[in-house]
Amino acid sequence: MGVKFQSDQCFQALQKHMIDTIKRMQKAYLNEIASHMQTPEGRHDLTESDVEVLAGVISAQVIGGPWATMDSAGRGSLMDTSNPALADYINSQYWNPARHDLVIRGRPKGTYIDIFGKTRRSSGALEGRDLETNPPHSGRFATDEFDPWEPSHAFTAATAWLRHTIIQKMMKDAIRAFPFHKYIVVT
Repeated sequence: MGVKFQSDQCFQALQKHMIDTIKRMQKAYLNEIASHMQTPEGRHDLTESDVEVLAGVISAQVIGGPWATMDSAGRGSLMDTSNPALADYINSQYWNPARHDLVIRGRPKGTYIDIFGKTRRSSGALEGRDLETNPPHSGRFATDEFDPWEPSHAFTAATAWLRHTIIQKMMKDAIRAFPFHKYIVVT
């Protein structure tokens, strides 16, 4: 009598099992981020990436679009200056060149690409003007369109909470639940 372990079959089944677990973790992460968002736009601007397996590493992401980013990092003069992506944003094509500080300001005359990737046109009439405290009184602007937002830190809060609670439990439960015994064959 002998014992044999079907390692190839076990590995394939374990990988599928862990991919399913990562998908559940990703969903839990998305829900936790959404629960910390202050705006409905931010909550609805979260998406799940596909699960990737590369060199034995299984990964998945929750991606926030512009609304989720503004909700989490803040907007205007209340923006979180410790945001590691802030310098990239300031040095990008999306940053208003008339904006010498974090205050939301009028743009120079010409076309530009807004934070949503849309091409817009500015007359330049409000160039450099502080729109947070002195918004235009034209009927084409919403009354709160230029209000600064405090950051919700939704991504950071969700990561911290999940890292120390549910993610560890989900991983332990996944390992405990996997039927390793099915791949041990007695001959």
